[in-house]
Amino acid sequence: MKILGRAKMILWTICLLSVALCAGFGNVPLWSRSSFVVSRHDKDSLFYLRTIRQDGLHLTGICTYSQDPSAKQTVVIQGTDAKDGGFWPDVTSQVQNDSTGEWKTVATPFNHGHRATVTVKPGEANQDLFVSLDIFLPLIGKHKLGRILLGTGDSTVFELRLLLEQEDE
Repeated sequence: MKILGRAKMILWTICLLSVALCAGFGNVPLWSRSSFVVSRHDKDSLFYLRTIRQDGLHLTGICTYSQDPSAKQTVVIQGTDAKDGGFWPDVTSQVQNDSTGEWKTVATPFNHGHRATVTVKPGEANQDLFVSLDIFLPLIGKHKLGRILLGTGDSTVFELRLLLEQEDE
């Protein structure tokens, strides 16, 4: 009889944990890494990968796009608005083995949500551009660098090893 009572308790605990995860408590990142070296690709705009985090089975990057106050044009970034999931710009994922080699396109991720745009005026920044990094995981060890390329032509480059919770030195 005690075994049956213990089994019921374990079953109830599992049910409560499942409900908690479905209610949103499972959205807490398992790990995250921030603050990357930023290199400016041109004088007017700056696009960079600010944070990498793992939520459950998915690896997500949070990027920032900013414009210098002296920029002459407003930039429009195409993507999808996932409402509670934020804005996911249209990007192309690429890899390379060294800084002088050619970039190889590995995917153009599909994002769920409604088509939308984000506008960045001179002197402004958008700090919440979400990108999927899952496509890069099987390429760690086979390629050295990853690049996220926006439809605007702006890109951010990072070492693929940074996508691991325990990065190899």
